[in-house]
Amino acid sequence: MIQPPHTQARYGIAAITSVFALLLVMTLGAFTFVQVEHGERLRIDAAEQRKWDLVSLLQTLVDAETGQRGYLLTGDPEYLLPYRNAASKIAQDVTAFERHFSATPAERLTFDKFSSAINAKMTELSTTVALYKAGDQASAIDLVRSNFGKDRMDDIRAQIAKVLIREDARIALLHHRLREYATLLRIIVVGTSIVLFATATLTIWYLLRVLGETTAAAEGIKRANQEILLQTQQREEAETQLRQIQKMESLGQLAGGLAHDLNNMLTVIIGGLSVFKRRYERGDTGLLRYIDAAEEAAGNAATVTQRMLAFSRQQSLAPRHLDVNRFVGSTSELLRHAMGGAIQLETVLAGGIWPVFADSSQLENALLNLAINARDAMPGGGRLTIETSNAHLDEAYATTNPESRAGQYVLIAITDTGSGMNAATIARAFDPFFTTKGVGQGTGLGLSQVYGFVKQSDGHIKIYSEIGEGTTMKVYLPRHRAADAPGQTGVTPIETAMPMAEAGTIVLVVDDEAPVRVVTAETLRELGYKVLEAGSGAEGLALLDEHPDIAVLLTDVMMPGMNGRQLAEEACRRRPGLRVLYASGYTRNAVVHNGIIDPGVHLLSKPFTMAELGRKLKEVLAGPDAAPLARA
Repeated sequence: MIQPPHTQARYGIAAITSVFALLLVMTLGAFTFVQVEHGERLRIDAAEQRKWDLVSLLQTLVDAETGQRGYLLTGDPEYLLPYRNAASKIAQDVTAFERHFSATPAERLTFDKFSSAINAKMTELSTTVALYKAGDQASAIDLVRSNFGKDRMDDIRAQIAKVLIREDARIALLHHRLREYATLLRIIVVGTSIVLFATATLTIWYLLRVLGETTAAAEGIKRANQEILLQTQQREEAETQLRQIQKMESLGQLAGGLAHDLNNMLTVIIGGLSVFKRRYERGDTGLLRYIDAAEEAAGNAATVTQRMLAFSRQQSLAPRHLDVNRFVGSTSELLRHAMGGAIQLETVLAGGIWPVFADSSQLENALLNLAINARDAMPGGGRLTIETSNAHLDEAYATTNPESRAGQYVLIAITDTGSGMNAATIARAFDPFFTTKGVGQGTGLGLSQVYGFVKQSDGHIKIYSEIGEGTTMKVYLPRHRAADAPGQTGVTPIETAMPMAEAGTIVLVVDDEAPVRVVTAETLRELGYKVLEAGSGAEGLALLDEHPDIAVLLTDVMMPGMNGRQLAEEACRRRPGLRVLYASGYTRNAVVHNGIIDPGVHLLSKPFTMAELGRKLKEVLAGPDAAPLARA
């Protein structure tokens, strides 16, 4: 404690005693009033909270009604989500209100009327939803148009308005009391301040000294904070630059790998066709090998682009309901052929496996890629085990593995007894064109394709490996709960014979790219189809009107003006029962959404072979008549 000046020392004890006495009086008075004020403010806050809860309840009712209206207008079950959430929340809110508004008989009566009105409104909403789900849309709409729900909402709004007015009056009264308490407190403060002012001069010099020390300390802290801020900014800039460098390195590796593979394939195609042309002009024979080499290279190029689309999650999937155990069982023979005789393949299938919803052909490719990687890790032979089980990923796992989501999954684990991977290899295993194999032994696209397929299927993939101890690749596919949906259990067999057309079948080919259209038409003619060609949607519709015997519309999806889907909708409107087959080189278009092919849509991905085109046309012609598609 800083002592007063020497000239006022003899008055120090009396001054200090007086100060402490006055401070005690002021403190006791202030404490009393602060307690009272605190209680009043708690009551004000409670009243404000009740007002907010009432407004929130009204908004929840409006959300529920909005969800109901959206569902009745569109039939889309997603609109029911706010309705269901509101129904659960409203029940809790009404229970909470009963505790706040049941203190007196009058409040109890108000609550009962309020609760009855809300129950009547929720009954009206649930009744219309139930009628619509049962197929009685007319009754549901009639009930909405009867204004029964509107009357209930008006009644609820009126009751809420009355309660809000009552709460406002209560808040006004409490604020008036607070003002009175504040006035009393000011009187006490002013009275004590007059006496305390006499002693203020005794401490001015001390305060000035403290102020100087505090200012100096504040300046020091400010300088330290500025330096810390500068260091933080420099570190963030360095981290940003490092992330940019890493991103550019990854893009450079991706572009370099893609250019390397595609340039090699284009070299084979261009060089082979050039040699073929010159020798063909000279009349040489034995030219088929150049066409075969070009065709093989083109197929490899298509595979590379498909794998890049898979890694970027842009490939088109046709998911089906799969029994994983039966699928693995039907695929195991294919995997045994890929493994060779030096590797023992075992399957361990758990009972009661949940169904999944996935593209069977892509899942087969994923298992084949993982099996081939495992085989290459066991050059001297070994054991490959494929296990299935139900799995649950909890929140703790999802926190430590940010790319996963908590939930129920079906696990397919592929375990080998090979050489294993170190941490650095595991971290880059899914990068495109990253491979630890020798030159010519792998493209580095297999695992990236598996990764893209699993992520596009809303799944998760995890690598567990140690050097010398082997590797386990765990693929988690989400559990699908639509148990009544039709199942697809195995691998669909592919015909080996060229699928030729039935005599007289006419196909209308519509594509704005003339070279693609010409080659597609000639391919169809080789398959035995009669072909009509159009360069736009308008030309296609004109030909459709002129030739009523057209059996199939084969159209590109992305075209200027009228796209393929718009053309198909108009064509099916004019010709009910017309079969439609879409062709596209990229999946983000009008017939594929979120990577999933729209229901009822037949899609052929470019590029395609003659056999693939023939099989797809056979599938389209054998299926049910096409119906006009709803607009996306």
